Amino acid sequence: MSKKTNVLVVLLGLSIVVYLPIITKGLASDDFGVMHRIVFGNIFYLDGFFRPLSDISLYVCYLIAGFDGWIYNLFNIVLHGASAYLLYRTCLLLFKENEQAAVISRTAAVFFVLYPFHNESIVWVVGRASNLSCFLGFSALYSALAYRLSVPRMLLIGLLYFASLSTYETTITLPFIAAVFLWQLYPTDKRWIKGLCLFGGVAVLNLLVRSLLVKEIVGEYGARMFDPSVLNNLVKYLKTAGRLFLPPMASASAMTVLAVFVFAVLGGISIRLWKKTSVNRLQLLGISLAVLFSAAIPFLFGVSTRTIEGDRLLYFPSYFLCCWISFVLITWMGKPGYRWINIAIASYFLVFLQINNFTWRKADRITKTILADMAALRPQYKKLLVHRLPEEYKGAHVFRNGFMEALLLNGIDTTGIQIATFMDPMDIHQQDQVFLPEENRPGWVSTPEMPVIYWNNRNMVIFR
Repeated sequence: MSKKTNVLVVLLGLSIVVYLPIITKGLASDDFGVMHRIVFGNIFYLDGFFRPLSDISLYVCYLIAGFDGWIYNLFNIVLHGASAYLLYRTCLLLFKENEQAAVISRTAAVFFVLYPFHNESIVWVVGRASNLSCFLGFSALYSALAYRLSVPRMLLIGLLYFASLSTYETTITLPFIAAVFLWQLYPTDKRWIKGLCLFGGVAVLNLLVRSLLVKEIVGEYGARMFDPSVLNNLVKYLKTAGRLFLPPMASASAMTVLAVFVFAVLGGISIRLWKKTSVNRLQLLGISLAVLFSAAIPFLFGVSTRTIEGDRLLYFPSYFLCCWISFVLITWMGKPGYRWINIAIASYFLVFLQINNFTWRKADRITKTILADMAALRPQYKKLLVHRLPEEYKGAHVFRNGFMEALLLNGIDTTGIQIATFMDPMDIHQQDQVFLPEENRPGWVSTPEMPVIYWNNRNMVIFR
């Protein structure tokens, strides 16, 4: 096998190994609603959402293995490894004049496989929308950088990018990144203008199609990006920037302090690197701009700093961030020192990746336990009033949405079942303890005709 083929095999294998703990994880939350809509309703898009390719890929997985979670997880994991390989090939192009190009490229790809703060895109079935969208976008970008922009090639690139935007929206800033990289690689011609027009034209076309088919550009879900408050936006930007490097934590002030420290260190390294005459400043500038452009959507939308929820928004910027980290540190430290710093960063990523995997496994056990308990209780009662249904476990989805669809997909009759309350978010610190409600709990009215059942952090039980 060639060297590049060996890299592909290693990256795919590494992806499977590090995500092996979640390979048998089942569906969660929105997964149930989406799969019910696709399989039984044959509906592949909703008003306000235009992501038909993601739904089609889910349906293909269903045709292979039904609702068994392993096929959906394996698809996401292999796709992630393929994106890492595209990063490796893209870095070889971007840094081809750098004597450390091969090392930078391999390191960036491994960092991307291990990067822990975007794994909702890989672990959550519906989260694959961002995973698949980015793979298509990365493919379009590599094609634009690696080959002459002939008419057939431009048609292929346009199709790939249109498909990317028809799967998820975070790649909307790719036209600016493509223009920057084309300018970096081919500074003496006008290829960057052609690339900007190509990608930009496809983005505009996709928005037009979206507005015609689903009647909205961003919908209510995306409208939250546009906050008129300057202060709120600044706080949102700072939190999101911190989450690019740091795990979620309960203390917002701790996140702020650590984020400032990380930025100070990396900023100092970047400044020193810029001053070195031996450094290709065009390469440093190009990849730095790519990180900023790619982070625009998560900056506008915001990412949770307390849990891992929503970190799928970081999948697109993490691609360029891993490239930036690899380039900056290897170029700055030189050959004697970069091995140890690379090992340290890879270890840091791997530890938090497995912590996140454990969190998703725990959430999956909760989901499966609730469904098993509902299957056992349902034949005993004609009606059930459900209290304290968990929405998530430390950010990993359980039943924020899709509870009724989950019952249906598991052959449980939903007639007479009502959801009264979800778990209070303030109970998150008690999720690993058995919950014992007081006898006269306000709002919990249990009758022989409709008994109350609730989640006690271990099982669904009858409220006496």
